[in-house]
Amino acid sequence: MTIQLPNDRFTSPRSGGLYRGAAAVLGALVVSSLALACGGGSSAWQPGAGGEAGGDTGNDVGTGGKSGHASNIGPTEAGGDSSNAEGGSPIVNCDDRPTQTVKLDQPIWQSGFKVTLRTATLKPQTPSCTPGIVTIDAQFENRGTDTETFDAETLLSSAGKDYELRARDLPDVPGGRLGKGGFTFAVDDTFSFDDAVLSFGGAQRHQAKVPFGKSAPDPLVTLEPQTLPIKGKVVAGYLVVNFEDAYVRADSAGSYSSLSSDELHLSLDFSAMVTKDLNRSDELVARAFVLQLPDGTSIAPDHTPGVSLDKKGVTVSDIWVGFTIPAPAAGKYSLEVREYDYVSQTASAVFPFTLPSFPTFGDK
Repeated sequence: MTIQLPNDRFTSPRSGGLYRGAAAVLGALVVSSLALACGGGSSAWQPGAGGEAGGDTGNDVGTGGKSGHASNIGPTEAGGDSSNAEGGSPIVNCDDRPTQTVKLDQPIWQSGFKVTLRTATLKPQTPSCTPGIVTIDAQFENRGTDTETFDAETLLSSAGKDYELRARDLPDVPGGRLGKGGFTFAVDDTFSFDDAVLSFGGAQRHQAKVPFGKSAPDPLVTLEPQTLPIKGKVVAGYLVVNFEDAYVRADSAGSYSSLSSDELHLSLDFSAMVTKDLNRSDELVARAFVLQLPDGTSIAPDHTPGVSLDKKGVTVSDIWVGFTIPAPAAGKYSLEVREYDYVSQTASAVFPFTLPSFPTFGDK
């Protein structure tokens, strides 16, 4: 495109025609740059494939190419020249697009966290603004004891397509506390809340799923832990243990991990005391517990309390021991409890209990 500029604007008594020619070229470059910045050409940003920058490719979001960056999710302002005195299309402000919202207020349990999804907002893709943007506000409750950040594979699906997580605002949450954050996805013009499903967890692991609309192909799967009233008292020599509750869940709060779909996590809450004074180095650790499974095999715990019980008659509460067990979990179990000091380990006692099946674990 040739741009002719009036010569009298760039006339110089010193340089004459050479100055006018250079100024004309400079003016053409400036106007061309403004046209591209306001959406001219074919620089629309497309989510997905990525690609090299240059020519008419633009900035592609995705995994391939030199210019793809997952953190760059802002929409482009494509189409038309900037509005000026000579005419042309107005600049498009993609932040002013009409939005759609869905109120969820739905909790799920995954990777040691209870995540409550609050509101999902869609800024749809349009001919002038691409890609579409979906943001989901969430509250994160750390169900373990360490300071951790929620870390689970997160996927948004609609119309037979999967949209990977493009940005996330995930807080570091101290054990037992709450934090606020959210998720952001780049979507195309086929996305709809009517059939959208948000899932947490890998394909070979327990997945929590939240459908957004009535046309969603998947049911709600919360993976909410199951609480069982498994109670009882055992005395193993000088060690007295009172079991108070049991929990079966599809993740591990101790390791902040999701579990394989053929595993579940069993934890037992208890209080304990000793009937004689022990050394300060004596702790209630792994060797104090052995779990016998319904098939007759035995396993050691993957989470142990690690608490000191050295004073006679002093009860310590809020202790738990955890095991990763095969799924389905139904059957008869027996937990062997042993004395645990370094001097002697002769006494033991068995605590039997039964777990029901979980055919629809967390489904609704």
